[in-house]
Amino acid sequence: MMLAHTIESTIQLHLPGSIDQISTLHIIAQIRDTFGCVTEFHLPSVTVLSDFLSLSKFIDSLQKSTNNSNNDTIFQLLTTGDQNTVGQIVSSITQVFHEMNDKIVKNAALSKFFFVKN
Repeated sequence: MMLAHTIESTIQLHLPGSIDQISTLHIIAQIRDTFGCVTEFHLPSVTVLSDFLSLSKFIDSLQKSTNNSNNDTIFQLLTTGDQNTVGQIVSSITQVFHEMNDKIVKNAALSKFFFVKN
């Protein structure tokens, strides 16, 4: 998954979370020049601690259909106007929702499997 891109020499990343409290990411940075050459750097593994409080506030705001959460970290990041930041936040939220959905489907399948009567 590509997290971000820029022509600037430095970049700030918002790493994707997980439904697990702690996850480990292996990051590879690709640097491309104007001639099409690519250099890859394998960065040391990074431990990510998920911020479920901000995600819960964001989900609550969506369910209530309000944008009055100006003190909500996720809303603040989404309104920066920075394409990389918005893309990273949307990607991270999508990944967490996908993991939550997978877990719900697996639990439903397991409960149906165990409660089927012949």
